[in-house]
Amino acid sequence: MTKRRIAITPIVWMETVQGARNNAERDQILRFLKQFPIEHPIEADNNWAMRQFARFHLGYGIELTDMMIASVAVRLSVPLYTLNIKHYVPLPGVNAVRPY
Repeated sequence: MTKRRIAITPIVWMETVQGARNNAERDQILRFLKQFPIEHPIEADNNWAMRQFARFHLGYGIELTDMMIASVAVRLSVPLYTLNIKHYVPLPGVNAVRPY
């Protein structure tokens, strides 16, 4: 059995911290996030995201943060776990999976 490593992008990290309603929640979130390695986008990810954003933003309302998250998953050829499947379905090469 292959053990999967779950990583997050800087955007996922920031969106998660942004959800904190107070200092105690923020601190709890920061402790939780420490367990995940950060997978940073590279130039190729940015280029992919810009091409797809120009192509899909107006027709599907996909936001730039979603596009940046997807770009890293596409480069790594890994599933993108999300509760917002509809944001990723039209994007080429994205394997969006609902985690629960």
